[in-house]
Amino acid sequence: MQTIWFNELRHRKVCAQHAQEVLEHESADNGDQVAETRVFLTRVEKEILQLSEEQRIVLMLVCVEGLTYREAAEAALIPIGTVMSRLAKARSTLMERIGDTGPSRDNVIKLVGKCRS
Repeated sequence: MQTIWFNELRHRKVCAQHAQEVLEHESADNGDQVAETRVFLTRVEKEILQLSEEQRIVLMLVCVEGLTYREAAEAALIPIGTVMSRLAKARSTLMERIGDTGPSRDNVIKLVGKCRS
């Protein structure tokens, strides 16, 4: 549990850094787009926090920490098949909740989709 908690803390830090980088990059564009991106990122963060703890942990380990499925399984002390199942459910739930709106949706898809196996 301690390892999982440390991973949660690292995840929050990485998400905050990523959000800041996205905002800085888009600040060169226009103010409306920056404001829309901030709202969208806040929504994504809330939706991730709404995932079940099991799904959120696996999503963070694989997509944020960059662990392989096997490494995530070892870290969470669960079978690799459970990691794959929870990750697939977390991805689909997150994308379902986010919907097709927002210009930064593609960035979320890239983040969630770049998970290694």
